[in-house]
Amino acid sequence: MKAIRDVYDKLTGWAPIAVTSTKTSGAIDLANVIENEIILTPGLWTDGTHTPTLTYSGTAGGAGTYTTCAAGDLVGSFSVISSTATAQSPQAVSYIGPYQYVKLVDTVVGGTTGAILGVMANVKYRKQP
Repeated sequence: MKAIRDVYDKLTGWAPIAVTSTKTSGAIDLANVIENEIILTPGLWTDGTHTPTLTYSGTAGGAGTYTTCAAGDLVGSFSVISSTATAQSPQAVSYIGPYQYVKLVDTVVGGTTGAILGVMANVKYRKQP
């Protein structure tokens, strides 16, 4: 048996924090990645409507403009977090599009104290000779 921790590397988009207004993760570099899972981990929800989306960029270094990923470039989808009930489970998508960099954007409306959210990615790199 092989341990999952020995197969996948973990990348941080942002550490768990109270998100009260729109927040964008750091760039997640998918160079030489053959499998990925972008994970949004919710904690305590207090207020606001949180709409997570995945964006991409092909610009070197992950700089430049990011565009919302088309549904055809994702396996799975994120759900809106707007109550304690919708903030109970982690959400995950896999990006299968052609671009190297992705960021998760949490668009927040009506947040005062917000919700505790964290973003990470599990990635499996192509084996190098």
